[in-house]
Amino acid sequence: EFYPKPTISLSPSGELAPGSDVSFYCHGSRSRVRFRLYRAGVALRHTEPASSTAEFRIANIRREDGGSYTCLYESLTEPPSVSPHSDPIELVVAEFYPKPTISLSPSGELAPGSDVSFYCHGSRSRVRFRLYRAGVALRHTEPASSRGSYTCLYESLTEPPSVSPHSDPIELVVAEFYPKPTISLSPSGELAPGSDVSFYCHGSRSRVRFRLYRAGVALRHTEPASSTAEFRIANIRREDGGSYTCLYESLTEPPSVSHPSDPIELVVAGRSRLPPAQAAQGELAPGSDVSFYCHGSRSRVRFRLYRAGVALRHTEPASSTAEFRIANIRREDGGSYTCLYESLTEPPSVSHPSDPIELVVAEFYPKPTISLSPSGELAPGSDVSFYCHGSRSRVRFRLYRAGVALRHTEPAGSTALEDRGSYTCLYESLTEPPSVSHPSDPIELVVAAGP
Repeated sequence: EFYPKPTISLSPSGELAPGSDVSFYCHGSRSRVRFRLYRAGVALRHTEPASSTAEFRIANIRREDGGSYTCLYESLTEPPSVSPHSDPIELVVAEFYPKPTISLSPSGELAPGSDVSFYCHGSRSRVRFRLYRAGVALRHTEPASSRGSYTCLYESLTEPPSVSPHSDPIELVVAEFYPKPTISLSPSGELAPGSDVSFYCHGSRSRVRFRLYRAGVALRHTEPASSTAEFRIANIRREDGGSYTCLYESLTEPPSVSHPSDPIELVVAGRSRLPPAQAAQGELAPGSDVSFYCHGSRSRVRFRLYRAGVALRHTEPASSTAEFRIANIRREDGGSYTCLYESLTEPPSVSHPSDPIELVVAEFYPKPTISLSPSGELAPGSDVSFYCHGSRSRVRFRLYRAGVALRHTEPAGSTALEDRGSYTCLYESLTEPPSVSHPSDPIELVVAAGP
């Protein structure tokens, strides 16, 4: 003898996310009977409610809970009277949890060395969160400190885990340079030769390396524990006078570097300051060619060129004007230049030195351009070449991905999914300390995710 067929329903209905709670309701035509729940024909559980409807609740469902469910009911007597199975109902469990959201604090462009926190918010608790940069998983305990595109996801602690899709990406923008420091000197004003003077360079970071420059030429460096460095010069001489700047850089390789400070002038009595009309001769890029022209009132004389009071070279032209040409200038060529002329007789008759002129050599080469071939979206395993074009030859080029330097001798080979991301390049002289270009504008390498 069979009871009438029951009906089965579930709540909530539709496609459910892993971790959801769901209830099956089996409704028969009798009360005080035993209800049984089946998945794919296999009995799972039973209950004996007082009414004609039974609830079967499944908490925290997993993908393997999905499938076709039926129910039946039977009398409590022996042998029991049993109903047919209900029509089946399908429990559909989504492959993924809902997509999380990602945010970072603080936002905006950050200085190198800043601390930043990423926040990943999902729809489930007691799950594992993962952080990715440019599609590459970071250790979940690893601090994220590099520029680039970040996403996150979360997954259940079960095996195999139920996983959410990646969040929409968020960009961590790290400035190429630290903020500009300030420079001061004590005592200030015009100082007598033999005085002691201290330069103070104040930056926005501690545990960094500070460098002091005069007329673009590096003089010394120090690594104080605080964010202020003192450079002391004892017993100053007239040739110590001039324009000083400072900068600071991280102790990592390659270092993150600040912009130079605004210049400050050290005035030593007996040394003329540059007149305003000659202080703006124009800034030249490292590697440029420059000519100094010294014009006197006599021909067939010897002309001499000086930098910071030190004789560099001489020439004996037939005319009353001499050219002193310096090819491929470096930062240390910057400074204050004068010239004079003298007769070829012995002892010579000598002119007064000219008024000084300032040669200003930029801290950086012009920005290069970067391109890649082939362009567009590439399949994993493709070969790709990056081309970095600068304004100088016989220099060292460097390639960066997401702000991280790659080996400058590293060849471009078969691409993998983790190679995708934002690339820049720069170039630098082979001298020490090197003259460095600004980084190129970024170019994106897009690698298809594959089948």
